[in-house]
Amino acid sequence: MGALGINLSALIVQLLAFIVLILLLRRFAYRPILNALDQRSERVRQSMEQADRIERQLAETEQRNQAILNEARREAQEIVTRAREVGDRQIAQAREVAQQEAGKQLQQSLAQLRAEEERAKTELRSEFADLVVLAAGRVVRQELDQRKHLNLINDTLREADQREAADK
Repeated sequence: MGALGINLSALIVQLLAFIVLILLLRRFAYRPILNALDQRSERVRQSMEQADRIERQLAETEQRNQAILNEARREAQEIVTRAREVGDRQIAQAREVAQQEAGKQLQQSLAQLRAEEERAKTELRSEFADLVVLAAGRVVRQELDQRKHLNLINDTLREADQREAADK
């Protein structure tokens, strides 16, 4: 092999060194590297499983949150509906009270107007009677019996009131 430039003793030493290197690498390098790769693979698998679990829990939590939110919306809608009903009832009660009060005020006002009207008529009759007696006295140029004239005027006014009431 010398003609090829190969040294047999050097080749054997190199082969032995290569085999020893492979055995050493296998014992001290490959096994720890393979163990580290196996451990890493296991950690990745566990992480994936944990991620799946978390994802499922998240989906379940989301569903629960949505259910709670829907329930809260429903309750809020019920509260709003009840509040509107209460408000409507209170408004109706306030209207009824206001209408009753307005009716009372109207009745009182009408009673006051009637009393004022009667008082004004009485006052007007009295003044009218005085004016008629005064005018009649001036016309006749003598004083007439005031009592007879008042009776005559009151009778005339009653007849006028009766005609007026009949016309209405």
